[in-house]
Amino acid sequence: MIDTNLNAEILRQLTRIADAANASHTSGWTEWLKTIVSFIAGVFTAYLGDLIKNRSSDVNDQNKMRRIVYNELAQCFLLQYSMIGAETELKRQRYRVIKNLCAFDGEAYMKENPAVFYGLPEGQTLTQMYYRFHRVDGGGLQSPSIYGLAEMKAPLRFFSKCYQGQSILRKNFKKILESCDYLAIDQAVKAYERPPTLEEWVDSGVIEIVDAPPSHESHPKSI
Repeated sequence: MIDTNLNAEILRQLTRIADAANASHTSGWTEWLKTIVSFIAGVFTAYLGDLIKNRSSDVNDQNKMRRIVYNELAQCFLLQYSMIGAETELKRQRYRVIKNLCAFDGEAYMKENPAVFYGLPEGQTLTQMYYRFHRVDGGGLQSPSIYGLAEMKAPLRFFSKCYQGQSILRKNFKKILESCDYLAIDQAVKAYERPPTLEEWVDSGVIEIVDAPPSHESHPKSI
């Protein structure tokens, strides 16, 4: 959007053109040409200044959104990671998760400011990260939900895949987070490089293996 400063500049330059057109000097055409050139240069300068100002405002808004979102996603990751630690053994361990393990304030902020959100190249990835953390979100203080190891690791695996696959995420996490949090995440994501195994899904109770029913083989009738 062009502000009033640009409109004022255009009006001023148009006034100069009109004055030059009404002048009766012998070098009128020269003055006219100078005025036209000056007008174009003035409009371009005003437009460029307005464009730079708007661009600077957009960048500031995006940086603010990133600070909110990246800090929250980092805390989601670290909190959930700390619950299971470096657990690798299949012990049919169950994790009790209280509602709103993550406040999801950053997600709400993105939804409230769509114009800023759509300016983030990694916006859709951030949304998908939040979606994964929502999948492990308990049923309330009185009745927390219970999850197995594979379910608890699922959002951490997706986070790690995005983190390792997209340089823009690594760059912003490093830029925004405290160095201790960034280093903790940078080390932790290495533990979630592989996808879950069938044994992990079985251990979590998501998949149940049952014995095959006995086969009824037909026997030829005796004659």
